Amino acid sequence: YAPVRLGAIARVAYALRVSRMRVPAAAAWFVWVTAGVGIWAVAGASVAWLFPGTPWFIAAAWIVVGLLGFWIVALLTRRLLGARSESLRLLATDPASLWGAAVLRLLEQAMWIGRMHAAVLILDLPIDLADSIVLALVGILVSLNPLGRFGYREVAVAWLASPLADGTLDPTQIDAVFFQLALIESVGEAIVMIPLGTVGASWCLRRLLGRRGRTSPQA
Repeated sequence: YAPVRLGAIARVAYALRVSRMRVPAAAAWFVWVTAGVGIWAVAGASVAWLFPGTPWFIAAAWIVVGLLGFWIVALLTRRLLGARSESLRLLATDPASLWGAAVLRLLEQAMWIGRMHAAVLILDLPIDLADSIVLALVGILVSLNPLGRFGYREVAVAWLASPLADGTLDPTQIDAVFFQLALIESVGEAIVMIPLGTVGASWCLRRLLGRRGRTSPQA
């Protein structure tokens, strides 16, 4: 929630110092992770927007489209970038990297959707599950900006949610209601992420300092 992506900076430092990854490998890893987030978010939002139906249909279609997207991206990576980046080629050809990333990103985004729909239910808004899926996944895409999450995602969610309930709420209150939706969803994330992130950051910091202590005498 800082104005810069401190988490991304910390992950780079951990990858280089503790995991002993080279810069090209770390860069390839970040590109692969970002691609995984984008594939699932675009696939899910597209399915929910274009083919709204029962939750089971949306979930099944999302999984099929998302896995197909992963396969296409992996194929294009091997064909177009494999010769230029050995690290990307290895990520795109290793089954554990490819399908492990797909499953983990799917579970992560399912939790985003659950949190968004819980906020919708708390406010008793006239938004169904399909629209909650679109809101959550668009919020994920907006949060990929390099300046951090705070503010950008909330504005995007409020802006997109307003027309979804057009005509069912008081026009004078609609903006305030959907800013409440965006804030409640973000607070739900903060309640989980800040305590766990603090614990994880402490553990990573000890590893970073321990690695520096072991390597500095040889420098």
